[in-house]
Amino acid sequence: MSHSTNNTTHPLLKGLNPEQLEVVMHFLGPLLVVAVAGAGKTRALVHRIAYLVKERAVDPARVLAVTFSRDGAKEMNERLIGLLGRTRARIGTFHSLARQILLAEQPWRESWDLDDRGRYRYCVKEAVDYKGMKWKQADISLIVNFVSRCKAEGARPDDPKAKAIAEAYQKAHGAVRAPVFKMLEAYHRAEEIRLARQQYDFDDMLFDAVELLATDENVRASWAARYDFVLQDEAQDQNWCQLMMGELLARDHRNYMLVGDPSQTIYTWRGAQPRFLLDFEAEWQAKVVKMARNYRCGSHIISAANKTLDTMDPNTKIEMSMICERPLEGDVSTTLYHDLDEEGEQVTQAIQNLLADGVEPRAIGVLYRLNAQSRAPEEALLGARVPYRIVGGANFYGRKEVKDLLAYLRLAEGRGTPDDLKRAINSPFRFLGAKFVEKVKYAARAWASSRPKGTPLDWPQIVRDACKVAKVQYRQQQSAEKWAAMIERMAAAIKNGPQSAVDSPLDPAWTVEEKEQAMDNPDPARPVVLLEELILETGYTDWLSRDQGEESPENNRVSNVRELVRASRRFGTVGELLDYIEQIAEEAAQNKAKGKDANLVTLTTVHKAKGLEWPIVFFVGANDKIIPHHRCEDVEEERRIFYVAATRARDALHISHVSEAAVGDKIVPMAPSPFLSAAGLL
Repeated sequence: MSHSTNNTTHPLLKGLNPEQLEVVMHFLGPLLVVAVAGAGKTRALVHRIAYLVKERAVDPARVLAVTFSRDGAKEMNERLIGLLGRTRARIGTFHSLARQILLAEQPWRESWDLDDRGRYRYCVKEAVDYKGMKWKQADISLIVNFVSRCKAEGARPDDPKAKAIAEAYQKAHGAVRAPVFKMLEAYHRAEEIRLARQQYDFDDMLFDAVELLATDENVRASWAARYDFVLQDEAQDQNWCQLMMGELLARDHRNYMLVGDPSQTIYTWRGAQPRFLLDFEAEWQAKVVKMARNYRCGSHIISAANKTLDTMDPNTKIEMSMICERPLEGDVSTTLYHDLDEEGEQVTQAIQNLLADGVEPRAIGVLYRLNAQSRAPEEALLGARVPYRIVGGANFYGRKEVKDLLAYLRLAEGRGTPDDLKRAINSPFRFLGAKFVEKVKYAARAWASSRPKGTPLDWPQIVRDACKVAKVQYRQQQSAEKWAAMIERMAAAIKNGPQSAVDSPLDPAWTVEEKEQAMDNPDPARPVVLLEELILETGYTDWLSRDQGEESPENNRVSNVRELVRASRRFGTVGELLDYIEQIAEEAAQNKAKGKDANLVTLTTVHKAKGLEWPIVFFVGANDKIIPHHRCEDVEEERRIFYVAATRARDALHISHVSEAAVGDKIVPMAPSPFLSAAGLL
């Protein structure tokens, strides 16, 4: 291999700062690159690969670079091709590498079913139901998350590490929801079912590949011998399996490079830990390069972000403050609004003013801590005809739990469809499966054909008709009758109409006392009352949190339900609410149809904003109990989330919080996030 001189006029070295130069020109041995937000770390990583190929005569096919997302891998590939013209370097995601290893070493996996739709939860359900453990109150979502965490940390059910993880879950969630030995038994049984079904998901893909490399030295040596350099981007997001994959492949040559920032570790629920980066220097005797120069943000934004981290536990970070490299102060503001709806309306007005001044919609990002917080800005933007897109999720009224509850209202109000019936009748689970739903659809067609055209479908009666069909079990009949009676009660309340003159307890002109007085005398026809009674009678939120979908620090389905209830207070009748939502849905669909690259305002959670940036950022809902979240187990991670939000802004950062919000049947005061004070913004 040839040796290169320290010639900064070299095309691959031009324009690089001293730290980037140090990274690019590093040749052999382990390297830790700690790079703050906006430091140009990807540029340094890609230029290092190009420099290895052009100046160190390294065969590009012997360079492995891994990252977390396909978009990130695509960007790295495109940049490298721009520097080299073409490349044979292996650049991709951890999962693509794991799959390549497994299929090469275990060809029988070709016939296995790759589960990319979260069907593992059905293995868990079968493991805990009456055919298995008979664990009646099992929290399916919690168990699925527990298993995922075990796999991320390389722990099979009988591994002491799995028991330690189970004990941590029990401590966090209580012995009733997360008893240690039941969690471990559920994991063991679910794995037996999964293997019998020849099914594996993305967690299994990583875990199985790492286990294979760790237990079969011939396999490990063979794959390690393919590469002379291993480079890992976004290393603060890696879990134990991903860390081990890199280490096992780099162990022999030790030309291992990690690039990341422990201050941006916000995926600990997936198994990421700041210590993986913090410990790397000592464990590998690695050279450390600190890239502290920020080329993205104005100096005022950087100052606020730095102050946010000043009070962080020093054991969870590497001492380093961002240095501003832009000749721009930047605009940072903090605004207090009365409630979430006023916040959404005023932020939208500010966005309209920016657009009128010639700012492009794509230059604006609206960030929030939880998905449920998107509702108010979404409605305000739609009302103002400002086109937007949501990154990493559905619009608020398109989320499953919201659509479930609205389906009940639609069926009771008279505009329900067979799709609404299918959605509502088994949410929560009532043993009324797909075959029963088909019987109901058949009964609906028969019912409609015997009535004048345009007659609203009487769903309770149609369900009762379906029960008269042979082979409907007694338990199903009982469950269906209970459901039909509930829909009838709701329909009767809607038909009788409003019983009071209250138009909206959230009318801005009302005082807090007037709002609470109106809520103390609920009108049975009001959508807020119907929704609250529906949720209580069906146990919907308990079922949701226990049995449905993935919960994460950014997406809490129960929060979405509570936000729907809160939003429904503005409407006097169910018809008004449903009319409004149909209009919202139509306009949201039009925005979505404009495509990914359309010139739109972006709405997204802070987690999904990772790796993105905008000239202007509005960070809404910066309140205590939201950030840090009231259920958080690690306040330092919440601080890192705030830091990530602030550093998405290039030119202007506008943070807002509210003084009150509706929680259940009360209006409660809200305090600002303590991170605002830490950042010097209050």
